[in-house]
Amino acid sequence: HHHHHRSTKSSGMEESDVHAEVISAAELNALVSRMNGNGSSAAGENNAQSVLAAMERLLRGNGERQEREPAKKEHKFWSTQPVPQFEIKEDTREDGEDVDGPIDPSKTVADVRKEGYDLPPGYEWDEVDVETQEGRDEVFNLLASNYVEDDDEMFRFAYAPEFVSWALQPPGYEKSWHVGIRISCTKTLVALITGIPAEVSANEKRLKVAEINFLCVHKKLRRKNFAPVLIREVTRRINLKDVWQAAYTAGGVLPKP
Repeated sequence: HHHHHRSTKSSGMEESDVHAEVISAAELNALVSRMNGNGSSAAGENNAQSVLAAMERLLRGNGERQEREPAKKEHKFWSTQPVPQFEIKEDTREDGEDVDGPIDPSKTVADVRKEGYDLPPGYEWDEVDVETQEGRDEVFNLLASNYVEDDDEMFRFAYAPEFVSWALQPPGYEKSWHVGIRISCTKTLVALITGIPAEVSANEKRLKVAEINFLCVHKKLRRKNFAPVLIREVTRRINLKDVWQAAYTAGGVLPKP
């Protein structure tokens, strides 16, 4: 059944025909059905097709969709944060040079609130202790089931417990920056955000910064606004250590940095 679902004869090279199929759909089908030990069933066929399609979208980074989406999307949370916003012209000096320095006027540790931010009833803040095997496994399990994945939920980042402890324990790491949310009654870890200390050179100035990683909310708790409270809480804990800048990466387009 060598029916290719995509014609490879096409004029010119648009984005969509760049993938010279290294393995044909038919070959992959045969492979998948051998793995499933079920001859060449329609189920194996559909499964293989969807794996292929998902891999393809993943490899292209969903580029097409992102392009058409204007950067003007409203960000209810990010528009309140000290990050450059899309529409605002950057500050420049008289001589046209960019003004360089913190976006927020500098504060001191004394200005930082001492209590954690409010969580909904039934949830509590807790440090995750990645020095212990138990702590590393908790982080691993949360991430393995709930961290960054493609649109089809077929591929997810899977970080081994050893990788977690390597990533979260650089020299001088701060335990208080490994921030978890637990269900109070069961103590189950259901959300996470982490920071580690780093130094950045910006225009000859050395800056202490935090690198943020592993922001993750359990799939069953999505759309409850846990992400903003996690970000605010880790920011508060970082500020308490007199660090006022941070670096982060995201899969989507965020204002700005």
